[in-house]
Amino acid sequence: MRELVTSAAASSRLELAGEWLRKRGPAGRALVVGATQEAAAEVVRTAATAAGAAFGWQRFTLGRLAAAVAAQAMSARGLSPLSPLGVEAVCARVVHQLRGRLGKLDAVAAQPGLPRALSRTIQELRLSGARPVGDLGRVLDAYEAELRQAALADRAGVFRLALEADSPLLDLPALLLDLPLRATLEERFVARLRGPVLAVAPSADAVRIARALGTAARPLAEPATTSLARVQQRLFVEGTDAMPPLGDDVLLLSAPGESRECVEIARLVRSEAERGIPFDRMAVLAPASPSISPRVRSSRIPPGGPSSRCWPAPPTAFPRAGSRST
Repeated sequence: MRELVTSAAASSRLELAGEWLRKRGPAGRALVVGATQEAAAEVVRTAATAAGAAFGWQRFTLGRLAAAVAAQAMSARGLSPLSPLGVEAVCARVVHQLRGRLGKLDAVAAQPGLPRALSRTIQELRLSGARPVGDLGRVLDAYEAELRQAALADRAGVFRLALEADSPLLDLPALLLDLPLRATLEERFVARLRGPVLAVAPSADAVRIARALGTAARPLAEPATTSLARVQQRLFVEGTDAMPPLGDDVLLLSAPGESRECVEIARLVRSEAERGIPFDRMAVLAPASPSISPRVRSSRIPPGGPSSRCWPAPPTAFPRAGSRST
């Protein structure tokens, strides 16, 4: 049985995922495939704590699961997996070798950002199976020649081997946790899962997962009784009806630059503290920018205030019910 459940609230998706895991039983085997290893581990820890103990719940990212399935085929062919940093290094080598023959890219060949940009572009092309012509096609051919010469397999190569290989892992029940499928090869690999599958995802990520699993998404019923709930459900939805005025649980502000933004954050923190909200019920969620954290620390948040450590937060990350978030 394959099922895809969507919800705008991460808490609802995680609760459903934990319930599905607990139904496997403490000794039942299952795959937990998350967007990151940490996300999969957190779900497993939460469910195992509620169950008392658990054995056989294996945590993977989609890339690591593909590597595990393809491991025997890679060993037989003498291939070694190539990390994203390794891909960038191979691209730097290709740029050096093709200097003067890169066409339009020769103008930026000496810039340090070209290998990184090429590494991302080449991975997207190989994962989608596209074969460009011209300057980019020449770079792609040289990149693939380097992989063959060094007996390396990048992400696309690992997924291609995993599509041809067989493994008992594919027969296990699988929990797919907010997987952002971005390429055709990833969809085809997910479609190979043979055991029962539960996938949970935001509605915006459901199209590719639904196509891979061959099933329609089932949205969870979610009340829109608060401003925060309405923002969660409709922030990225086009053409929706007019919403009621925002309540005091959501505040929108605009600041000219990060420094001023951090000052406004500090003012909001002090305001909430004066209203009686404990500091340990507040959080500052920000993009993983090196310049934000020190500015938050220097914005006169009182001693003992909320942590100013900045963690990358996905668009679906929202505060827990009853807490405040800036």
